[in-house]
Amino acid sequence: MQSPQQSKKSPQSNTTLVTYLARALGLLFLLSAILNLFYHSHLPTPSKNWEEQPVSLPKHNKKKRIKEQSNFKPKKIHSPPNPLDIPADIEKHSVPDLPSDSDDEDEKPAKQHNNQGALIKDPLSETVHPTASPTALPPPAKHGTVLPPKPSSILQKNIPQLWTLVAEQVVKTDKDGKPLHHNIHNVTASDLQGIGQDVANITMEEARKGREPLLELLTAAGVTSMDAVSVAKLPTWQQVTDLYGDGPVIYGLETCQQFRDKVPPEDASIGTAGLFNTGTNPFAMYLSANCEMPQNTNDKAKGMRWQVPWGKHMLATYKWRNTAKHDFHVNKTNVLPTVLIRDPYSWMQSMCRHPYGARFVHDHIHCPGLVPSEHDRERHPKELKDKETIPVVVTYPGRRAHFDSLAHFWAQWYREYLEADYPRLIIRFEDMIFHPRKVLSLVCECAGAKPKQEAFSYVVGEGKWGNKVHEGSSNMISAMIRYGSNSSRLTQMSEADLELAYRALDPELMDLFQYPRVPPFGS
Repeated sequence: MQSPQQSKKSPQSNTTLVTYLARALGLLFLLSAILNLFYHSHLPTPSKNWEEQPVSLPKHNKKKRIKEQSNFKPKKIHSPPNPLDIPADIEKHSVPDLPSDSDDEDEKPAKQHNNQGALIKDPLSETVHPTASPTALPPPAKHGTVLPPKPSSILQKNIPQLWTLVAEQVVKTDKDGKPLHHNIHNVTASDLQGIGQDVANITMEEARKGREPLLELLTAAGVTSMDAVSVAKLPTWQQVTDLYGDGPVIYGLETCQQFRDKVPPEDASIGTAGLFNTGTNPFAMYLSANCEMPQNTNDKAKGMRWQVPWGKHMLATYKWRNTAKHDFHVNKTNVLPTVLIRDPYSWMQSMCRHPYGARFVHDHIHCPGLVPSEHDRERHPKELKDKETIPVVVTYPGRRAHFDSLAHFWAQWYREYLEADYPRLIIRFEDMIFHPRKVLSLVCECAGAKPKQEAFSYVVGEGKWGNKVHEGSSNMISAMIRYGSNSSRLTQMSEADLELAYRALDPELMDLFQYPRVPPFGS
């Protein structure tokens, strides 16, 4: 039995214990606050808003065409100010996935697409001053350009052959297993109505001439029947190689070994990124159908992610400052970004049909337009008052980005990924159309992925789905017709537009990815 003195000491002992515990918890909170402050102090600091500092156009690069793509080191230049409008408390909030587009979308495109169609009347105040004044639109016949021959791609050598057979076409299904698009095996002229030029009274022998490589690709993809009129709509292989060369071009292969060495295989993955209308949807389908990280145990898709966890349309410099709403648990360092780039001239044509998160003055008479015409100024006097370019406002959830024009949008977005200080691959949208097996082989081998099966599966049907916003999008055949020749690359662009595009489109990016630059008329 305890003495009275012992029983009196018990409350004091309990009080001392509580005091010690309180002090220990206080120290833990203090340590946590110090670690959090240290982490945020080492995040990349965003540059000033583009509205606070004018942007100078890149000078013409007179260097010889780059021959060794994988060893290319971009010249360090002063990066243009970051165009994002950042709320003061933006770091306290996570920003959800970005708006979907015609060729690429997130898992729930209907909810993520921005349906507010009104023009955002807060365009960039700093404008570019082109030397050419706005002029009337030239007739379409003037838009023919002579393309210089392309050098052979260095990636033609030593491309791994990961697949030996051909499988069924990829079909995307919803959660209930219902197909969102269907296989394409037979193609007739009525299926391609309104796409390409119709050629009447042509024999199959005449239609096939010069198109044999494309027909072999379509046959391998399971398209077993096409009538002569449909075949004649396809570009010739010479037209394709004049635009893009005879093989794929991929930037960033020198970072593959670094990614494989430093990223644990049980958490390594590939994520897709790119601007609107660059084919991230079909490319993600290609990855999912053909590759896997066999040791990945952290996600159901075996390392083939639908997008990078910071959002596939987000600027590269915001890798550490933005997280897509489903990806809070993802270690961003362990994701290899595979970025799709596209010929900016044809990309601007697609932006006219499907602008999605981008808002800019345009109509069916003048689009793509970079410099306002008299027609534009008459229809939009307030939006274009004192403007010498047609500005673009890109709406992201919680923020907006301002660009001088579509050409500036394209150039800055890809320049940031080109100069990123982490492993990434940049691949051409057009190579996914004309060289899918070679591109997938290089990308999957780079990340350490393995073939999902012995046979390769092609994405032939439409690479997007969801709501009406995707109507009129391309499948494999219509994409070949639309983007395989130079016939509509410059449609509705005025002389002033071409003058500005020639100066605004980054010449190093254009040369690196072998996209033909278009000099202004008369130069």
